[in-house]
Order: sequence, then structure tokens, then C-alpha cells
Amino acid sequence: VMGQRFRDEPAIFAEAQVRLAQHLVCWGPQPEEQYQALLNDGGIVVSTTWHEFQGLAIMEAAQRGAWPLVPDRLCFPELYPDAYRYDGTREGLYQRLAAWLQGKMAAPDRLDTSPWEWPLWREAYRQLLD
Repeated sequence: VMGQRFRDEPAIFAEAQVRLAQHLVCWGPQPEEQYQALLNDGGIVVSTTWHEFQGLAIMEAAQRGAWPLVPDRLCFPELYPDAYRYDGTREGLYQRLAAWLQGKMAAPDRLDTSPWEWPLWREAYRQLLD
């Protein structure tokens, strides 16, 4: 469980930190070097957010090779094919994640993130600015 923490954090997070302690690699924000190392080793990156502008942390993890699993809301339907989305409910997340982890459903191929990367955008920006 890596990333920014907020003032109004649901109590379930404190409970999860205690109950899942033996399975956790990290909790909360990490120093840049550790953050990058953890991204490089990530397998599945999950978002449950209800407030997101672009999902940069998920994009960054996907660029490093993690399988994104994102809710079917906000910016995610525009960026991620159906195979990487769940219906946005707890049960939907649980079902998709369990299916991937237990081999009941093959995880999709690694996501092609090249449409988000600078080489593709460079020419478009060049044309706009000329």
C-alpha cells in the first residue's frame, strides 16, 4: 500500500495495516529511490479511487510493467481497455483480482502504454506550436 496519505483516512486503513502486516512490503509514501524500486517489482497495481484527474501513479506503474486494475469510472475508461477494469464495486474488484491471482482468469497482456509516452506526443506538440 504505497502512496500519498490523506487527513481523512478511513479507519479500515489502520485496521488493514495491522491485519495485513505480514504481507505488506511498504505502507504510505516512500523515498523516491524506494518508490522507483517498488514500481519496478510491482505485479498488479490497483485503484479504488472516487476522485482522480488522470491516474498518474497507475499510469507510471503500468509503464513499468504492472498490470493495472482500475474502476470503470472517472478517467479510466478512456485510458484502459475493458480487460483492465472492474465494475467499480468492492465485489467486482475482489472477483477480478481473485480470478487473476488464482489463475481462474488469465491476466491480459501487458498494457501498451506507448500512446501516453513522449515520443508519440512530441510530433503532435511540434505541429501545434509551429
